Amino acid sequence: MHSKCFLLREKTFGVLTKLLLMDKGPNALNADINRNTDMIAARKRESEFFATNPDYSHLASKMGSQHLASLLSKHLESLLRARIPGIASLITRSINELDVELLHLGRPVAADTDPTVHHFGIMLCLSTGI
Repeated sequence: MHSKCFLLREKTFGVLTKLLLMDKGPNALNADINRNTDMIAARKRESEFFATNPDYSHLASKMGSQHLASLLSKHLESLLRARIPGIASLITRSINELDVELLHLGRPVAADTDPTVHHFGIMLCLSTGI
């Protein structure tokens, strides 16, 4: 997958999750889930793990779910900002096409200034009890 995305010049993110649970065995994550572990406490434990582990402490500021969420949010924001002009252009083009179609259909009845139209509307309301 990486080589395919690399050739297409698409951005990829590699994520290794729950590193702090690896030494506790394959069921450690399930145990956290079954205990309904509080997410704030889990993120704090994750942060402490990276900060105090000699193998990862030098990377602690670039590790963990908080950093990943921030990184993905920034990436999503940059993608959206890059595409907003195209989206705005599409919306403007669609509005213009709808305006042309409305011109072909004619004025709305409510915009008609002929009092007969209004009298007809009043009579219709009175006769139907609306």
